[in-house]
Amino acid sequence: MFRSKDMCLIIIMNSGNLLSRWMGTISLSKNHTKCVVFSTVSDVTVKNCDIQWNTYVKRVLDLPAHNSLVKLEGICVNQVNLYLVHEHLTCDSLESIISSRRIASYRYGAFPTSEVASYLMDILGGMEVLHSFGFLLPGLSTKKVLVTDKGQCKLYDFFLSEDAPNKTRNMKSEKDCSINDLPPEALLRNEYSQASDMWCVAVVLWKLMTYDLIPVVLQNMDERKVCSVTQDWPASHLGLKNPLLFECWMYDDSFRPSVNKLRSSFEEVIRNVQAFSISEDTEESMSDLYISMDGIKTTLQRNSEMDRTQLSLE
Repeated sequence: MFRSKDMCLIIIMNSGNLLSRWMGTISLSKNHTKCVVFSTVSDVTVKNCDIQWNTYVKRVLDLPAHNSLVKLEGICVNQVNLYLVHEHLTCDSLESIISSRRIASYRYGAFPTSEVASYLMDILGGMEVLHSFGFLLPGLSTKKVLVTDKGQCKLYDFFLSEDAPNKTRNMKSEKDCSINDLPPEALLRNEYSQASDMWCVAVVLWKLMTYDLIPVVLQNMDERKVCSVTQDWPASHLGLKNPLLFECWMYDDSFRPSVNKLRSSFEEVIRNVQAFSISEDTEESMSDLYISMDGIKTTLQRNSEMDRTQLSLE
């Protein structure tokens, strides 16, 4: 725990209806300070009891460190607020990475499949940890995924599962949400669960593979049919094709796969892609060493003729 006298709020980063987020510093010693991010509940949230903040903080402290989650530095309490203190990252959002890659693709070709696969597994790995500890991430989008300078995806802004409906209600009041922002049960009934998260995860992964194209169009209300996807699997990443991703857009959320199942299936897909790549490389290297029998005969014949020429000259 950090002492209040050691904290310094510098600039507000986000002042929402639920949470407020500040950039600031923490004094670690007399001559050493560290740039961090402070998060706490807004006054409106405290008044309406929209978030169980103290319970949330306790649960966050129990979360294990994970490369795909923004690192928790600790907590800080002053006379008014309880703050969560997270590392401050100099990074881009996944949305900006996708945008820059889309521009570069016109000249250099498609987003490398290996890089897409790395981002994809980071996101699924982070979501798996959150779900196992009772957290949900309503509002997950390419804007809400951070990418470090080392190419590591980081998740943040998650909520207790029991507070997630309040987050979705807040999202719907701030903008015109569509099924590419929230699943049908959240839009229509303000219900939100792990299966709802899987809808949003699938949207993010699809945008990653298609340079930010909107994937889902809801054409009917048949609970046993997948919602209509706007296009086939992106041709530039056919090696990552995974039919299970489409099941994340089932209208009935009970038919959607868990994050564990989706991550495991993508692990298998990526393993097969890597095995094929190694096999291709091996075949190419062997073909470089291969000389046909016709080539050998021609070489021997040429050498024999050179020997006869040499003897006649002598």
